[in-house]
Amino acid sequence: MKNAENLSVPRAMSMNKEQVSKWFDTYQTLAINLGIIDLPTHIWNTDETGCQHIHMANRVVGVVGKLSYNLTAMEKGKTSTALITINAVGNSAPVIIVHKGKKCWQAAE
Repeated sequence: MKNAENLSVPRAMSMNKEQVSKWFDTYQTLAINLGIIDLPTHIWNTDETGCQHIHMANRVVGVVGKLSYNLTAMEKGKTSTALITINAVGNSAPVIIVHKGKKCWQAAE
């Protein structure tokens, strides 16, 4: 047994041989037009991950027959986003962490 990952219907429907082949054809044309097809140092990938500010313990050690709790400081945590970027030869850019925005001042009218 294992946990299933959620997959949206549109994403599942687009994962077919025709759509994937079309994406790679478009990508190859773009890379050729930009002159980066043979320059792996110029091909970058960025991925994002959300990080909750509240620790969630999935499994804990406890006494059989008694409830175990994961105490948190608040009901709902805030989420920060981390952007990780690496190129085709393995060089990475500094990680960018995006926190919830806050208005610091009001613009002059």
